[in-house]
Amino acid sequence: MVIDRLLVAQELADGSLVQLMPDYQSRAGQPVYAVYPARPWLAFMTATFVAFLQERLFV
Repeated sequence: MVIDRLLVAQELADGSLVQLMPDYQSRAGQPVYAVYPARPWLAFMTATFVAFLQERLFV
């Protein structure tokens, strides 16, 4: 999902949304964000998916 940065500016500012790969730009020129619930631990499947995205997008 591509979301305009203006729509999530507050969440980025307060830290509830974190940009994972600041150097990556999608083909459309939009950054990629993984959005998941804030918890003291990260579910295995979520961590695996985030690692997959990082691996595939930084080829």
